Amino acid sequence: MTNDCIPGHSAPDKQAQQMGLTEQGLQRLRDTADTAVPHRYDWYVLEAYNTPEEAFINGLSLEAAIRRYTASESASKRLGVTKDDIAAVDLVFLQEGREWLSRDRLRLDSFRTDAVVAEAADRLRRMLNDSPAVGRVTFVSGEQWNFTDGQKYLQTIREELPYQSTTGFRFETLTDAPEIRKAADDLICDLYGEENPQRLEDYGRSGLVMHGLGQASGTISLTLVTGTGSCPLALPASDERLEEVRSFLGLEDFAEAAIRDIRFSVPQLTDLIPLDTITAEDANALALCLQEMEQEELLTFCAALEAEQPEVFSKALAIAMDIDDYEIVPEDAEEYGRQVLRRIGADDEIIDTIDGFMDFAGLGEVFMEEDCLRQTSFGPVRRLSRPFPQQESGMQML
Repeated sequence: MTNDCIPGHSAPDKQAQQMGLTEQGLQRLRDTADTAVPHRYDWYVLEAYNTPEEAFINGLSLEAAIRRYTASESASKRLGVTKDDIAAVDLVFLQEGREWLSRDRLRLDSFRTDAVVAEAADRLRRMLNDSPAVGRVTFVSGEQWNFTDGQKYLQTIREELPYQSTTGFRFETLTDAPEIRKAADDLICDLYGEENPQRLEDYGRSGLVMHGLGQASGTISLTLVTGTGSCPLALPASDERLEEVRSFLGLEDFAEAAIRDIRFSVPQLTDLIPLDTITAEDANALALCLQEMEQEELLTFCAALEAEQPEVFSKALAIAMDIDDYEIVPEDAEEYGRQVLRRIGADDEIIDTIDGFMDFAGLGEVFMEEDCLRQTSFGPVRRLSRPFPQQESGMQML
């Protein structure tokens, strides 16, 4: 509904419709564009458009219309406004799995410079940004489409991506569904003649194998977001791949883009690594470290992070690069005493020989205190280069 006339689904007003064809009616229509006089606004919601269940609810306040629209489960609905009972425009559409804020108001004299409608449009834009969606696409024109249907979202990417250099097309995948996330990433990889390095199971992994935490591939995925679009990025990535993404987003430097939707193949890292200071370069360096880690090292890395509690992402990266400075040790004092002897050169034959004559537990307790172990949810951890401080806020000494 994008015409300057009474909405066809409102209560019929034949006299008003006829006035639309007279000079008096045309003057009323012109008056709606006058910003110097007050105007009357009636908001409406149209549900199940062009079906037997079609419903038109008008005479609402903006707040009531938003509540009605968001509560409606109709697969086809619109929210709009009637001005001075003669001009009407649809503002928000949901149709065939696609939801968007229409720009029709900007083409109509009655609404183009209307401050009330402009403010409402901003509010509706925020509503759409907060609404559940599978994905979102944008264009250089300022258009933004939200998708509630995954296949419609992927179809749009497939159709629009080849023309992104002229249309400014960008997309952002919002769902957690592995099939949709991978399919969207596949399309951007195909654009550059690459194969997606991540398998389907990588998009839904639960983490480490150790201590029942699952399997890890040691990679990071994130989305780079600019004012005009977004691009997913699987790490680690080659210099060539990073340059392609930078060119795709029109960036001089990755610092110009916001980093969103950061995911680790070891999900525990999300709670252990501060993400507010992340950079694309540091994320790539960390992904390289994680990729090279064996399962035992990944577990040690998690324990070291919990013990060190880094305040910035770069500190977490430094821990990963220096992972050999940490080790997870036995929690049992007797076994720790045996490990201390191995550390100073005793082999198993010597340890077995002195078994029964040596207080391994007592030795273990002494060195546990001297080594200043930290207890973590991944096991006790020791720092080799220098012991942890004797007292550290928020940490438990063993």
